[in-house]
Amino acid sequence: MNNLTKGKSPFYPGQPVPVELFTGRNKEIQRIARSIQQVELGKPQAVFLTGEYGIGKSSLAGFMEYYAEHKNNILGIYVLLGGVSTLDELATKSVEAAIKSGIYQPSISEKIKNFFAKYIGKQELFGMININFEALKKDGPDISRGYLPFLKELYSRVKDAGTKGLMLIFDEINGITDNPQLGDIL
Repeated sequence: MNNLTKGKSPFYPGQPVPVELFTGRNKEIQRIARSIQQVELGKPQAVFLTGEYGIGKSSLAGFMEYYAEHKNNILGIYVLLGGVSTLDELATKSVEAAIKSGIYQPSISEKIKNFFAKYIGKQELFGMININFEALKKDGPDISRGYLPFLKELYSRVKDAGTKGLMLIFDEINGITDNPQLGDIL
């Protein structure tokens, strides 16, 4: 049976590998870890992961989000941009992702929920959160025009809980890079 699986990649498009199964990519992990350490010190960083479709970029990004949260107290916000075509949609997707972030750290999760209370519907069984998309879509233009102040306010809400920075992960940006409104930002 080992011969059947030997040499096969664990990475499949659209299905990131869980943290527990993630191995390899040591050089890339070290490079991104250095950037995460700079963020922890208050120095903004930008890292781009590029490569062929299905090679494991999303898995690496997800692993580094986990790493940043657990090793450096950086709040990771994983924003999936599939289907996004406007700046307003990017902003609303960012809020959706922020609401879902910090779920394993109750003190941070509570602060995030309080900050985004008007976008949170009723909570379901097992803590699942329903998002009030109507309110979020209505506020999308305001959030997009004030994106940096929005991020600063989010960080100010969670830093007293020990958070040392924010890590935004924009996944599937290939669909928006041709849009002049968004391509210049990313």
